[in-house]
Amino acid sequence: MKKLYPVVFLKIFRVKYNFVLLSILISSTVYSQDFLFTDNPEVYDAFRSTVLINSQSTLTPGKNGWEFHIRHRFGAIKADNTFLKNFLGTDLVANIRFGFVFPIGDKTYVGVGRTKFGKTYDVEAKRLLLVQTTDNSMPFTIAAYVNAACMSDDFAPVPKYAFFSDGVTPFAYTFKHRLSYNSQILISRKFGKNLSIELNPVYIYRNLVPPGEENQTFGLTGGIAFKTSQNASLLAEYAYRFNNPPANGYYPLSLGVEFGTVGHAFQIVVSSVRDLNEQQIYSNETTDYFKGEFLFGFNIKRTFWYKKQKSNDATILPH
Repeated sequence: MKKLYPVVFLKIFRVKYNFVLLSILISSTVYSQDFLFTDNPEVYDAFRSTVLINSQSTLTPGKNGWEFHIRHRFGAIKADNTFLKNFLGTDLVANIRFGFVFPIGDKTYVGVGRTKFGKTYDVEAKRLLLVQTTDNSMPFTIAAYVNAACMSDDFAPVPKYAFFSDGVTPFAYTFKHRLSYNSQILISRKFGKNLSIELNPVYIYRNLVPPGEENQTFGLTGGIAFKTSQNASLLAEYAYRFNNPPANGYYPLSLGVEFGTVGHAFQIVVSSVRDLNEQQIYSNETTDYFKGEFLFGFNIKRTFWYKKQKSNDATILPH
């Protein structure tokens, strides 16, 4: 009897670069207002960090300092005896991402990061296009975001007789299979003094996908930040995708408590995803949170300010 070998599904979507380029071009042609001093003051304090929990926020840091970010997720646990047996998941395999954010003016930044899973390196950029004003002449804050990631870990082994999706061409890994892309339009609004809501249309492209999945994924993330005091907020976010649905039917859900001061933000997180790069967050499976499966974690943002000396030399001072 002839053996059947799995076929590796792979397609290259040729317009992915055009989509990313279009986002950058749009951002460079939008009229820019003064960030701090206008006749209609702008609302720039809807969020404390460039990332809500896992998804992007419309915040761009000021030009007077750079930021260091840590995002950490412990192993998945359940609301049963494993909760204490694995000590909140700290005994299990964890994922972590280190990132650096460098502002270019008040409305643009570029960043780099490295995630443990997949030994993935990524570069990102965000551009603030429009800013909400207190008189509602501009009711929303809108930004554009792009990210490109490269997985540097070893590829998973495949059978000797594996083929591309055409069933004819023998499969072989190439460098482009390590790459994935993420483009988003970020839309937020602050209601009153405490409540901020955000919706982000998301486009993901992965050069290598499992059999039966499409290379491109279209999604929508929603997030809420509610300030309970001057220095604390409650956070929630949910991510839905319109294609490539998760096999278990559960989409990414995360909750958090945030504490912030000038130059610092610290979040305690409960999430259904262990991935920290959005190309994976909106593509991989989540835990079954209806059965009490979840992951603990935390996010940290630290700002290092630039201060000009009398000699006009810039130095970095912790604050």
